Amino acid sequence: MKRRSASHAHLEAPNPSDTTSGSFGRRRLATAGFAASAILGIASAAGVPVGSPAARATSNAASISTSGLTSVSAHIGTAPHAVGTGASSISGQVVSVAPAPGGGMWTVYPDGQVTAQGGAGFYGDMSGSSLSKPIVGMAATPDGKGYWLVAADGGIFSFGDANFYGSTGNITLNKPIVAMAATPDGKGYWLVAADGGIFTFGDANFYGSATNQTNRAQDAGLTSSAQGYDVVTSSGQLISFSQAVVPQSTPLLSASGDPVASISPSAAFQTYCYSPGNTAACNSAALAGIDAARAEEGVGPMALPSNFASMSVQSQLLTVTNLERTDRGLPALGENSQLDALAEAGAQAGTDPTGPPGFSWGSNIAWGYATPLAADFAWMYDDGPGGTNIDCKAAGDPGCWGHRANILSPWSGQMGVASYTQGGVVKLTQLMVDGF
Repeated sequence: MKRRSASHAHLEAPNPSDTTSGSFGRRRLATAGFAASAILGIASAAGVPVGSPAARATSNAASISTSGLTSVSAHIGTAPHAVGTGASSISGQVVSVAPAPGGGMWTVYPDGQVTAQGGAGFYGDMSGSSLSKPIVGMAATPDGKGYWLVAADGGIFSFGDANFYGSTGNITLNKPIVAMAATPDGKGYWLVAADGGIFTFGDANFYGSATNQTNRAQDAGLTSSAQGYDVVTSSGQLISFSQAVVPQSTPLLSASGDPVASISPSAAFQTYCYSPGNTAACNSAALAGIDAARAEEGVGPMALPSNFASMSVQSQLLTVTNLERTDRGLPALGENSQLDALAEAGAQAGTDPTGPPGFSWGSNIAWGYATPLAADFAWMYDDGPGGTNIDCKAAGDPGCWGHRANILSPWSGQMGVASYTQGGVVKLTQLMVDGF
């Protein structure tokens, strides 16, 4: 096999003044390049939910100002029957109101009856139709010459110049749909479920969901603007999601695929993740940091296996490394006992493991981190200028993002992992070998 230069990288202990950390700054990086995804938000195909609606949500919005909003849809509770065009006999609650661009508004009832007031035109409704689920929301087109109705199962009904871009009508939902909002150009729409999950159709972009933002809500409202959308809670709080959160002029990843800056660990991370530490608290803090950093790169949250807490440290390190790889489209690396032994030798010596002769390889070491998740955060997201990488003193240094490069290099082979504790300091090592 053709021999290629090997690479390895060292990560300093979290406390630079720690005399046990040593200084192993040597690095020979000759790995192939990695192109990371820089997609903002999450793309979705028509009819496919995004945002993974979960079990917690927002609730019924009592009143919402429509000033300055492109579209608004919210539960408003009992309302006086509107006097206008669209229904000869109306009973029950108004479930949603949509303002008309030229003045006036539409109201819709659970049975699909629509009333138009002021300058709002009437373009049809679901009066007399048999519905699988009640209507729960509506949104108007930008020119006010059409509107959509949405049912609790996510079924969409289009009227006037409103086009159909997809629905969740044929999907089993964790929680029912409760509201919708149209994009500013009217060429797409968002749906929100009772747990705060967001579904996108047409040119509607996904900027996040409110599934983890609230605790006891039963349903939600939804508003849209030129920048994105807001999920409305029962207390009237707006949880904003928009493209404006990350300006387009400030890329999250450089042309090389590395982050443009290191991400500093949270206070909780610093409290619990520098060994000896609280393993459970450290893992919680580290995973939160990892998921936040991945979200900024357009990568979904790290889904740990259900038995992760009971795994050995070595198995956890292997699992986390492979999740970083496979979530970015790279192949997983199998564990190899010979490479484990080489990784162990590096950990005991306190230096980067050395790979087998005749193979291209990369290796990392981390000192003083309580768990593999903590080391992964440092290797992957705090490895640039200003971070804990002793080979990266300033932007442009060849060692910057070297640990990340080793983890995300397109190896296709196996790896070894090890954990060694000396004097209360945990040393974690990994050795990736291509073609082994």
